[in-house]
Amino acid sequence: YAEFAAGVGERGFAAGFSSLAASPMHLIQRELMPMEIFFFELNDRPEQVERLAAAINRYWQQMLAVCAASAADVLLLGANYDATIQYPAFFARHIQPTLAEFARQLHQRGKFLLTHTDGENTGLLPHYLAADFDIADSICPHPMTKLSFRQVREAFGERITIMGGIPSVALVPASMNDRQFEHFLDEFFEQIGSGRRLILGISDTTPPGADFTRLQRRAGHALHRRRRDLIASNQIGITRLTEIFRQAKGSKIITNAHRINHGEFPEIFTDEKSDFHFIEAQTPEAIQQVILQLVAKEIPALHHFHPIEEIQVLSPMKRGIIGIETLNEQLQNRLNPSDRPFFRAGRRFHLNDKVMQIRNNYNKKICNGDIGRIEKIDLEDQEMLVTFDDKTVTYDFSELDELVIAYATSIHKYQGSECPCVVIPIHTTHFKMLHRNLLYTGVTRGKKQVYIVGSKQAIGIAIHNDQVLKRFTGLGKALENCTKNK
Repeated sequence: YAEFAAGVGERGFAAGFSSLAASPMHLIQRELMPMEIFFFELNDRPEQVERLAAAINRYWQQMLAVCAASAADVLLLGANYDATIQYPAFFARHIQPTLAEFARQLHQRGKFLLTHTDGENTGLLPHYLAADFDIADSICPHPMTKLSFRQVREAFGERITIMGGIPSVALVPASMNDRQFEHFLDEFFEQIGSGRRLILGISDTTPPGADFTRLQRRAGHALHRRRRDLIASNQIGITRLTEIFRQAKGSKIITNAHRINHGEFPEIFTDEKSDFHFIEAQTPEAIQQVILQLVAKEIPALHHFHPIEEIQVLSPMKRGIIGIETLNEQLQNRLNPSDRPFFRAGRRFHLNDKVMQIRNNYNKKICNGDIGRIEKIDLEDQEMLVTFDDKTVTYDFSELDELVIAYATSIHKYQGSECPCVVIPIHTTHFKMLHRNLLYTGVTRGKKQVYIVGSKQAIGIAIHNDQVLKRFTGLGKALENCTKNK
């Protein structure tokens, strides 16, 4: 344990393991009898089952005493409660007293009791409080169970710390598409409240096909919200950058970026020599065809931009006819066709494809959002070579889930980057992502040329939607209290 705890260090806490069974009766139910036999025996011969539990309890108490005296500050006892199996009356009689007694022993030593509560908890929450444990690990809220996260938070109050909270099925695209996932987490974070008594994480085992980049994207959203809280607190010095330097003086990109930022409709009727262009198209199918023609032929001919290196398509959404996935497939076939495609990690790669790294890889010194080109696909050595600027990086085929095709990418992923020319599809089918700040960010990614393709109605929706979902972080209030107490 000491060796393991030293390895964990300041990154977290190392919990000592006591038993997955929370009590002698729970042990009989979990491990000594098949489940259906256990309930028959408990019903038909309750005295014999009780005597067996009492006999086990003599050794059980010795085990708990050894665990309480160990070096661990946090001890795990009990797991996998479910109200349909460890029903409230059973829990109250056969599990709650053992947990409460072990919690008392630990609390006397200044230690904490953790238990694994990953099942259906309807009817069990009052008994958890009576058991007096400190940490409820792997609470699984709706949609994995009936209880909402808010119901659990309200029941526990300041008594029990929740570890987990995000149901593992939320990471599986087959369970929730990106739009549903974003909506689910928006509601979920509203239910968190102040964030006290919470160690946020994934509840229960993550199933095959889990997309962990979903969490990375939300972590970025949370970090952005913390910055907003710091600014809004008025407790720290702030410098506001109001002048745009990426584009030339007199640029329509600058003019329209400022108009968008102030909630005004951009000047869309511009001449051919302008650096800002709006091309009206009413349907997603028409928008896609215009974008393919612009990127493959018209923009390179008019402005002499390389269609792969110097033009970037930025879409608000992942799926759909003008979503990132479909646009990448179409642009790959137009700009870099191949009769020898390579398939890996559910993706189609061509030699010379434009690709993006989608998570930080500190060993390779490549960051999330870095864009490169595929230089070599070595089938014999099972490796792919990708060049990022002046650096070539080798990927084992098992690592290719870190790369995606990047002729088109999301505006969110492209924050902080720039390109000589950006092309942005915009349509009312993107209504969930039509926000003023997102449109502003997309427009200001273009250094020399910006093309918006879509409907004026969609632009209007985005410009008039300046609402940022309220997050309950508590950071601003904490800063205010700190200054008051000085």
